[in-house]
Amino acid sequence: MSRSEFQDIEWSLDDETGIGRVMINRPERLNALSWRTRREIAEAFERFQRLDDEAQGVVVKAVILEGSEEHFSAGANTNEFGEDANHPLVPVRMYDAIEQYGAPVIAKISGYCLGGGLELALACDFIFAATDSEFGFPEIEHGLCPGAGGTVRLVKKIGATRTKQLGMTGERLSGREAKEEGIIYRACPSETLDDTVDEFATELADRPPLGVRGVKHTANFAKDADIEEGTKYEWAQFYALMATRDYAEARSARREERPPDWEGR
Repeated sequence: MSRSEFQDIEWSLDDETGIGRVMINRPERLNALSWRTRREIAEAFERFQRLDDEAQGVVVKAVILEGSEEHFSAGANTNEFGEDANHPLVPVRMYDAIEQYGAPVIAKISGYCLGGGLELALACDFIFAATDSEFGFPEIEHGLCPGAGGTVRLVKKIGATRTKQLGMTGERLSGREAKEEGIIYRACPSETLDDTVDEFATELADRPPLGVRGVKHTANFAKDADIEEGTKYEWAQFYALMATRDYAEARSARREERPPDWEGR
């Protein structure tokens, strides 16, 4: 198990499974996102990327992002508002690091997932949540609106009208309600959340990693592309994958009637 020390988060990678973990570790502040926390989360994913680059292949198969103890994140550290207002790239770097990282990222939500915490979850590829967790944008209570892509990402999931309602009223949703509205991928009882997420991460990690990344890249590109542009991009991903060792291994495994041994190359 590879590990590294940060101040506000815990970072780890299981060398055997290829599953990475990033845990926000500020339970005394309900895992609020300080500027340092945001920088460290970005650095965590940049560190995963360096491991892939140094190996010249895929090392990290999936990443689980979670909060310590009872809550995912209650949002931004409001005590810091105004301190780094002239540095808007600080929060943007965190979200971009997650969305642009090749491996699938799974947000595991318990307790509060509010404001910046919800924005963080929406940047992930999959959101799993306890049915009694709590989602919402409370920024309106401070005379503010989401400021790091929350409304933009949520509109793509549930449309402009419902996003406006949630943002303007500060309404909060349970994990069950968030699933019913299409905001998250899956809701389950809190006592089964850990096992459910681990099983899903393992399933993804067992798939051909380059193919998984090809799907992520193509789907992300398609969100803002028309059919013609998206199809061209998909073709490029498809043919690039045909030149990989994993594609050759898949063909050999079929001929030899054995499970493939994915290398991520």
